[in-house]
Amino acid sequence: MAIEKGYDFVVCGHIHHAEMRLVDTEKGKVTYLNSGDWVESLTALEYQKGAWEIFKYSAKNFEKEEIEVGDFSDGEDLKSKLDVMTLLQKIKLEIA
Repeated sequence: MAIEKGYDFVVCGHIHHAEMRLVDTEKGKVTYLNSGDWVESLTALEYQKGAWEIFKYSAKNFEKEEIEVGDFSDGEDLKSKLDVMTLLQKIKLEIA
């Protein structure tokens, strides 16, 4: 039906396996894209720079970096650290 209507892509997603394939019939071609799902297979579709890709989540790609001394911590008063006048004074001192 997508070929008959002249569509270039069919994009689907739900609890399925992620897949990209070209469907080629005597009437034409269409690219079938299935994002899979974020719940069971941890997959999604991404479109960047004119190309489709299947994204597969991997925890190792999202590991947190160690916090350096001087970074904010939960115990600090963030309101005072984000005070505009205080920030401007710190910038002025760093530039001087």
